[in-house]
Amino acid sequence: SPDSASDGASSPSEQSSLDTTYQIMASRAAWLLLSDRYGFKFHTNKYCLPGKENWPGKESLAVEGMNFFATVEDLRKHLCAYGLPEIKPTKGLSEVEGVDLERWVRYAHVINIRDAEIINENEIGESLTPKQAWVMLQKLGLRYSSGSYIYPNSDSSIASKFDRQEDFFKHLARFGIPRVDGIQPKAVSEEDRLLLDLYIAATPVETFKRILPPSGEINEITPKRTMRNRSGPVATTDQRTFVMQKQTSNHKAYRMEFENLKILRTFPTRLISSQEAFSTLVSS
Repeated sequence: SPDSASDGASSPSEQSSLDTTYQIMASRAAWLLLSDRYGFKFHTNKYCLPGKENWPGKESLAVEGMNFFATVEDLRKHLCAYGLPEIKPTKGLSEVEGVDLERWVRYAHVINIRDAEIINENEIGESLTPKQAWVMLQKLGLRYSSGSYIYPNSDSSIASKFDRQEDFFKHLARFGIPRVDGIQPKAVSEEDRLLLDLYIAATPVETFKRILPPSGEINEITPKRTMRNRSGPVATTDQRTFVMQKQTSNHKAYRMEFENLKILRTFPTRLISSQEAFSTLVSS
């Protein structure tokens, strides 16, 4: 251990462990970063997207589950699904902050881990193959039928269908693995579920690009009725503000450095190419 080491040197096995160990950003630290760099606000005990139009109130058209959230974890899942809004023009993220914030967002649906968890990939087991991941997903009730991957919606009798494996896994990465009626979560062990969640979380999804949530179709993050008009329509006018890609100076250079830093910090990349994965799944 560091306390007992006499010369500060580490053995190859210790160095290997360090290379595969990383910590998830604490939710409090993530919220402070969102508040300072993006303008998120904690207003009337709610976590709000940037802009007063997203604050709850008697005269507000803001909707819980879309504009403001009861917990920071609810907000986190929303950001995982729909991405971050534009950063403040006078602010920015360091490379390390960008990696840590993206990981915090992308791990929103990883269960069986604590806040600010330290993960050692050598200790949790080998990375899953696409075939192993699909076997586990089938145990949890997901299906492949008539040439499509089936994602059951909890708030609709009509399931989402995906012809491409790549799109299916991106949807899982954004919204998480759904609960299927009649299927027990314990159909997969806690250890295997962690491996599965980490595998899915590593699916390439653009975190710093805001996607406009479709009105009335928030999937697993269903908005509640407005404070002012419990039966009125959901307002979408001001939401266009958030349909923007994260803009910084020298954006291309920033993204190149960001991707390089992911590799240096062993950000998990568990998926093979889409074509290889699709061939593996179909052949099984």
